[in-house]
Amino acid sequence: MLLLALLWWTWSGYAWLGNQARADQALLRVGMSVAMAALFVVDLTIPEAWHDKAGGLNGPLVLLTAYLVVRCVHLVLAHAAGDHPLGWFYAAALCGGAALYLAGHLLFANRLRYAVHVGRLVTMAVLLAWLPAAAVLPPLVALAVLAGILAALIASETVRYADVRRALGH
Repeated sequence: MLLLALLWWTWSGYAWLGNQARADQALLRVGMSVAMAALFVVDLTIPEAWHDKAGGLNGPLVLLTAYLVVRCVHLVLAHAAGDHPLGWFYAAALCGGAALYLAGHLLFANRLRYAVHVGRLVTMAVLLAWLPAAAVLPPLVALAVLAGILAALIASETVRYADVRRALGH
């Protein structure tokens, strides 16, 4: 039911976008094509949404990544056509959603009695501090900065946990 609700929410968002945006814009056409391709990947990974089958890529991770692409493309298309700022609601969804994701990681690590991931905690604070600036900037700029902040976290954790990954054989 959760996947059905997510797909319904996606369909509703794109139906609204199709009614609001001009169909002769190149950005809209390209964005819709990218979103359709990503949604096709989401549909292909539904059988592995909860339990990954042997072989290939991790099914739940592929589903999550493809769905994130679909939602980010929708966010960009909904706001890129105009020159208006992102606004508080969408900035809170963009920055707050990423911060909430990191908070979930921190709470899960705490539940398992792991040490606090300082990098994730700092990144969460940076994302929340970035929220007011993201609200007044164009959507693509806010998304680019968010992607840069998360890429910095990923790079730092890649370097930090390189020895652990080598020891595990990944």
